[in-house]
Amino acid sequence: LYRHKSNWRDLIKKFFLISFLVSFLASSQNALAIKDFRGMQVPEKKYTRLVALMPAIAEIMIDLDAGSKLIAAPEYTPSTDSNINLGPYPGISAEQIYTLKPDLVIASQDGNDAKTVQSLEKLKIPVALINTQSTQDIIRSIEIIAKLIQLSTNSLASKKIEKLKKELTF
Repeated sequence: LYRHKSNWRDLIKKFFLISFLVSFLASSQNALAIKDFRGMQVPEKKYTRLVALMPAIAEIMIDLDAGSKLIAAPEYTPSTDSNINLGPYPGISAEQIYTLKPDLVIASQDGNDAKTVQSLEKLKIPVALINTQSTQDIIRSIEIIAKLIQLSTNSLASKKIEKLKKELTF
């Protein structure tokens, strides 16, 4: 055993190096996550198939020039070429959304049924919750949506958010 001491040292060094790298990568994954209003982490990745569960959410996405990523939205949403009308938002079912195979669903804490959100999560569909109860919540919600659709560095999104902040703050 003693004559293999250097091999053991090398193995132990490699083990610790690999452990360190795995823990570092895991922590950096969390750094790339966006927190929604529940404090739940939504991975920051390229979402291309989004469903909005409230007309206001869809309107924000369209206003941020991300209407092409919107595959479905409730009634009363301005139509885009690519979105499906889900009907009135109180009656939207998780199964209806599941058939569309979205990358991400954006729902409202204060407007969508919690059971629908839970059902979507049980079906392994990522859900981000926003909130629109106050002007600060609205601004934060727009910032979350902009990050989720990867517009955080986009000057159009930044300008619109800053303009809205000025208009809504007294």
